[in-house]
Amino acid sequence: MLIGCKDCKKEISSESPFCFNCGRPIYQEDIEKDIDWSKWLSYFFVFVFLLICIYEGLNWVTPDEY
Repeated sequence: MLIGCKDCKKEISSESPFCFNCGRPIYQEDIEKDIDWSKWLSYFFVFVFLLICIYEGLNWVTPDEY
């Protein structure tokens, strides 16, 4: 998996112990925080998408003549 270095913004492998461009050490906690953040962000987008689908579905079912 590729991750971004926090100092030089280059993409590096998550298995490497340090960034080959700037020499910054890569810690496993940083990788886990990035993965956790992206997981919750994807859950948020799925939740919003489902809310929009439900709202549009309810508008489609109810007649507009009332």
